[in-house]
Amino acid sequence: MIDDTNTPEKGDPLVMYESQAILLYLEQQYKTVSLVPSDPREAAIVYMRQAESDSFGMLIDPLEYLFEKKACYLQHIPEVIKARKAIEHEMENLWNVYLEKTTFLGGEKMSIADCAFFPLLRYLVRHGFPIGNYRFVKRYYKLIEERESAKHANPIGWTRETKGKNLFRDLS
Repeated sequence: MIDDTNTPEKGDPLVMYESQAILLYLEQQYKTVSLVPSDPREAAIVYMRQAESDSFGMLIDPLEYLFEKKACYLQHIPEVIKARKAIEHEMENLWNVYLEKTTFLGGEKMSIADCAFFPLLRYLVRHGFPIGNYRFVKRYYKLIEERESAKHANPIGWTRETKGKNLFRDLS
């Protein structure tokens, strides 16, 4: 969520809660460092990767939901496995392929697509995702994880050392 009270000359404070809309707003509001290429073709790729990251996030939701239902978790093992396989399939056949060709998702410079995708990846890694199985995604993760901006962009209570519940543990 964003509560932008820094622009009183434009009326009431702007309160936003959709992450993709927040990213676009921040790109327009604070143009000191652009996260969208000026070339229309390159920008189109960045916007496409940004939209794809939003779709990827929707693959994570069912997995998390099933793990939250602790009382009947064992009844849902086939659904958990299906959700995990969908995430792993997309990681291998989409994100790993993109990152084999370029350093960042939209090219050779960090973009708004990375700002959309990296938090999802960080969430998955924190919850046991086997990132080591995806060579180029792992390289990308390490690259962004070392950026100062990434070091300071954690939800409250998260540190590099803390781990969440393991959504990818062995279910056999």
